[in-house]
Amino acid sequence: MFPRFSRAVLDCVSRFLLQSEADRSRLLSLGVDAERLFVTGSLKGSGEVQEPPAVLASLASRELVVAGSTHAGEELLLAEALQSLQRTHRDLLLILAPRHPERFVEVADQLSDMEIPFLRRSELVGARFPKGPQVLLLDTLGELAGCYGMARVAFVGGSLVPVGGHNLLEPARFGVPIVVGPHIESVAELADRLEAAGGLRRAATAAELAVEIEHFLHVRDPEAATAARAMAAELSGALDDTWRALEVPLNGRSLV
Repeated sequence: MFPRFSRAVLDCVSRFLLQSEADRSRLLSLGVDAERLFVTGSLKGSGEVQEPPAVLASLASRELVVAGSTHAGEELLLAEALQSLQRTHRDLLLILAPRHPERFVEVADQLSDMEIPFLRRSELVGARFPKGPQVLLLDTLGELAGCYGMARVAFVGGSLVPVGGHNLLEPARFGVPIVVGPHIESVAELADRLEAAGGLRRAATAAELAVEIEHFLHVRDPEAATAARAMAAELSGALDDTWRALEVPLNGRSLV
């Protein structure tokens, strides 16, 4: 019954606009006609990146590790890795951006409990970042992509816990090396390509995070950075490709 139901649903779709070749292969295996399958890429990387405000741009000279879209359980591991790394990297600053705004207070409380000096972005005033904080808690919206552009290393969240991983294109478009956890099912194809090019490493514990982040702090690979930018450019042109696919006439009518 279920296979018949699935086929009936798939037959109702005129066009599939897909993120990757892996998605295309899966639908082909389900019997979908190749003529209805269009790999247009990810829309997540199609927007313009806003320049960070001056107070954040002033941090570009620091050893910045930007951890974006983190979930419960990940901040603790990142904080433990930070404590280990700062024994030898005194200028290291972790910019921590929880995925869900309702968790900002929770994460702030965790940092306080661990006695890690931190500052909330919403409390940051003036044009200079004060001395002392080891973590900047990014409790604002719309600034993460700009922070990735300044990073020495990026961690992409939803990957140390079983969420499936979040947007790798944001740091990749800047050629920033990426560390992820083991749970990257949602972004597996791009992760594999970045890893093969030397621009991504995986970790599962706080100790492993520290090792992999330190690797990228010490090793700068221009070829890996160039490859990451090229992959991001290839995959983030989805908006134009999607529009073109929607404009193709179907049965004498445009889909838009």
